Amino acid sequence: MALGQGQAPTATRLIEDGLREGNWVFLANCHLMTSWLPTLDKIIEAFETKAPHENFRLWLSSNPSPAFPIAILQRGLKMTTEPPKGLRANLLRLYNSVSEASYTQCRAQVKYQKLLFALTYFHSVLLERRKFRTLGFNIPYDFNDTDFSVSDDLLKSYLDSYEQTPWDALKYLIAGGSAGVAGRPQGSGQLGAAVHGYCHGHSCVRATAVWPQLPPVPAPH
Repeated sequence: MALGQGQAPTATRLIEDGLREGNWVFLANCHLMTSWLPTLDKIIEAFETKAPHENFRLWLSSNPSPAFPIAILQRGLKMTTEPPKGLRANLLRLYNSVSEASYTQCRAQVKYQKLLFALTYFHSVLLERRKFRTLGFNIPYDFNDTDFSVSDDLLKSYLDSYEQTPWDALKYLIAGGSAGVAGRPQGSGQLGAAVHGYCHGHSCVRATAVWPQLPPVPAPH
């Protein structure tokens, strides 16, 4: 289950049921409930006195947070995930994250295939760009796979809804919503300008007009 406000009783019940019945329990987004984590630490500490079922497993996921109890980390096995290094590696990773069902969902396949590559390329550049932190931007941006997924959904929705591609709407939504500009302080428009320039001057607008006779690209595997 995804943790959030008011989810503490449900999470506690799932853990208790798992201890008794041998279930696997996965609590996602622990960083969103840091006030409950000390209670979770005490629950885990009491596992030894409750003789848990041998098949019981507790999985936790969290963004890095200074409020995450050290004791929980010390008691468990830890795994970290980070975007791969390099533009090519990020391109491959993002393409592999697109399922065949998602890839074939858009009816405007000729446009979508080219614009998906443009979106994937742009997101990969932003991930690589994070190594420079605020250099060139006013503040650092935390680009993640959710930004890419939301942008992909917007792309499919707008391509299917309009015969003429609404470039201004797509540029605004990807720059203002998905790429992290929305809600930023005034003056943080460099990213918005980058998205607008990329969509208008690079392979986004041009890709849909070049080689429309090309056969469909196979779905990613």
